[in-house]
Amino acid sequence: MECNSLSQFGTVLEKLKDNAERTPDKLALNGDLGSVSYALLEAQSDQLASLLISDKGIRAGDIVPLVAGRTNDSLICMLALLKTRAVVYPIEVTNFNADTQKALMNDSGLSFSEPLVASDLGITLESTAFAQPVLDSDADDLPESGGFLYFTSGSTGKKKPVFVSAENISQRIANTTRDLGFDHHLNALWCCSVSFDISLFVTLSTLYCGGTLITPPQVHLNEISGYLNTIKQYSVNFINQVPSFIQALCEFSDFEEKVKLKYLFLGGDVLTKDVLAQTLSCFDADVVANIYGPTETTMLATHYVIDQENYHNLKSLPIGQPFSGTVIEILDEHMQPMPDGEVGEIYIRGIGMCRYLNHDNSSFIACDSGAVAYQSGDFGYIDSNGDIVFEGRRDDQVKISGVRLSLSEIENQILKTNYVVGSVRITSLSDDVKAILNTDLLVFYILADSAEAGQVPVFTNAVPSSVRHKAIQLEHFTYNENGKVALKEMTTTYVHFLTEQKEAAPLSHDDPREQSVKTILGIDHFDHSKSFRELGGSSLVALKLRSEMKKQFGIDINIRDLLTSKQSLKDLMDGAVSDA
Repeated sequence: MECNSLSQFGTVLEKLKDNAERTPDKLALNGDLGSVSYALLEAQSDQLASLLISDKGIRAGDIVPLVAGRTNDSLICMLALLKTRAVVYPIEVTNFNADTQKALMNDSGLSFSEPLVASDLGITLESTAFAQPVLDSDADDLPESGGFLYFTSGSTGKKKPVFVSAENISQRIANTTRDLGFDHHLNALWCCSVSFDISLFVTLSTLYCGGTLITPPQVHLNEISGYLNTIKQYSVNFINQVPSFIQALCEFSDFEEKVKLKYLFLGGDVLTKDVLAQTLSCFDADVVANIYGPTETTMLATHYVIDQENYHNLKSLPIGQPFSGTVIEILDEHMQPMPDGEVGEIYIRGIGMCRYLNHDNSSFIACDSGAVAYQSGDFGYIDSNGDIVFEGRRDDQVKISGVRLSLSEIENQILKTNYVVGSVRITSLSDDVKAILNTDLLVFYILADSAEAGQVPVFTNAVPSSVRHKAIQLEHFTYNENGKVALKEMTTTYVHFLTEQKEAAPLSHDDPREQSVKTILGIDHFDHSKSFRELGGSSLVALKLRSEMKKQFGIDINIRDLLTSKQSLKDLMDGAVSDA
């Protein structure tokens, strides 16, 4: 599946300079922290870039960690670093932990410059006169070496550094803004963490088309109510958010009337029809789109503009069509095209292909045409309308006895049954374990309190009869360094239980939920007697905690209880386990 090829475009920095010359007084940034015109934004970023080169010694190609937030100063710093042709590694200031970041950078094997803190750089320029050129007259002969660096976690738990070049960013933004019809009337809310690549799309696409980026104070971003207040106060007409946040916003906030928008983009997670229905009951947007794209392909790859009147007739919401300059193919395990309607792996090529630094790049595959395709690890198919439908991750899709299975669908079906009241995790066997057992099967891990009267459930209703499966009952799951259940390690550890009809021995280690709570709340000690609010929790932190508890431990904590209950967080979590 291919869209029209790339047409001529200007880089983001060229467009920013052009906007500053054509509409110098137009607001580029606006919010309670102050407003910045396009002329001032250009002058400030030019001046800071010169200072970074002369005073900090930053050079083209340097990887510069930038501790930043969603503020005017932070965006000026990012633009200044782009003008030096450095590689910006953005770190969200609210999540910054020096020791954690140092370990991550050391593990990557890359060479980093000294970290910069956006709020410490003292951006005070008030004149709208343009500064001298950042680089000398030979700068145009230099290669395009600047860009951004993001760390993706993947399914292995080891974070991989992805380099997104300035050229890729400019190509992607030029095509997506054209495809989506963005113009200078755009009023976009900057509500994405700087640590996520979608933040680049929101900020730079707004500046590219001459719109205004709304940068509300951090306190507004920590409480759900602040979003609605900011949207109304600054006439925001474009929001890009994950579906789970919009769902929580609809559930927790009191909408006196629908919020009017021009664009509402939902991405970063699977968008269901139920969540969409809830969203449409609270927002009146001209364009509602389901968007999709791995960091490895520069922010965005596809979009699906939702028919708000007739989406109920769809089996599931597609991720749609590729943006201009992007090619999507659905291939089998031999890299052969799958017929429409049949599930295969999603391969992406065209503009925006990135690369890992100091990491295996085998996911970027050279094609016969000479182009490079990214093997996404995502599965999907092309429906009868020619749209791509997302079907889950590679590590969620297995084929046993000739039957393709979705592990998440099986988990969901099991958790709906009456006799399972806790967590279940499912995996298939790795090649080395298959060789030991001389067979293939599904393995079900069940927490000890998951079955009534300690009885291991039978999964005949969830698994086809032709698929062999065995269950292992545990006191605790084992987790890897990124907090995910370490299924491969567990299967290796308990391989002997797969050959014998025995239950696994209880594991004795600390409750892993406690470490997760401390990480999410940013606290050193988890006081079991204190409520979520007493521990310093806010509504956005509540969303993150709820999401992680559900993802990691299979427990669902009510958001309203977290924010309003005087009950201790420990008791709330324990209650959620018994009520799941």
